Amino acid sequence: MARLTGGINFEGSMDNFSAYKRRDMDVIILRRKGGASKKQIQTSDSFVNTRKLNVEWAGCSMAGKAIRNAIHPLKHLADYNISGFLNAIAKTIQKQDIVSEYGKRNICFSKYRDALDGFSLNKTQLFDSVFRGSFTYEFFKDTVSAKIDFSSIWPTIHLSNVRKYPMFRFIACLGIVSDFQYNENLEAYQPVNIENSSKYCTLNSEWFYVPKMVEAFSLELNFDVLPILTDSDSLILGIGIEFGNSIGTQIVEPIKCSGSGKILRVN
Repeated sequence: MARLTGGINFEGSMDNFSAYKRRDMDVIILRRKGGASKKQIQTSDSFVNTRKLNVEWAGCSMAGKAIRNAIHPLKHLADYNISGFLNAIAKTIQKQDIVSEYGKRNICFSKYRDALDGFSLNKTQLFDSVFRGSFTYEFFKDTVSAKIDFSSIWPTIHLSNVRKYPMFRFIACLGIVSDFQYNENLEAYQPVNIENSSKYCTLNSEWFYVPKMVEAFSLELNFDVLPILTDSDSLILGIGIEFGNSIGTQIVEPIKCSGSGKILRVN
């Protein structure tokens, strides 16, 4: 992989090279085309392990997508492409399966839930840097719910509001992600509990004015229809903060790319 510098700036294909940008990088990546043909990879005995690896990676991509969907209300707060990092976490968990056949190893989030604890959606504005206030949280497995309790907030003390945005609010979400396993009949990966995987509920706080002290408050997350959890299901609790501008007396417009978020814990 090479990077274009020195005033050369283009994207697309040129002769035997392709140039493209990644969301999490400011430079243009230059890559040479080539390698084995698609037919060779699909049929040649030399690529048996490659095919198995591709199947497993497809499963990791599906698992990563399931996590993204489970925290969907927070995705717009990310300042980089989180997909590859979530896929990589799924791959790490998949490698822990030393029982299943190579090419069909399971992705058991339920066994390694702490692998996602504290996962940040940001690189430049970490949630813990933007908001330095105090809060606690707890899960309730029997009711498939969660609660976040915030202590009083003094915005001038507890917020890092460099751009002096006038308003802010919190976004909380509770999602479900299921373990993934290889389905012999489909010859592909799928969630163990298809009914629950990627479901979520979300709740926003009211908009708060930056100059004013905010009294202690709570955000209680509950599903409209109670999901039936299995041992293969994991609850993902996420939190985010975003800033806004007041439009008129009752309307607040969120400011793009102004907030941050993270996964608090997986239970």
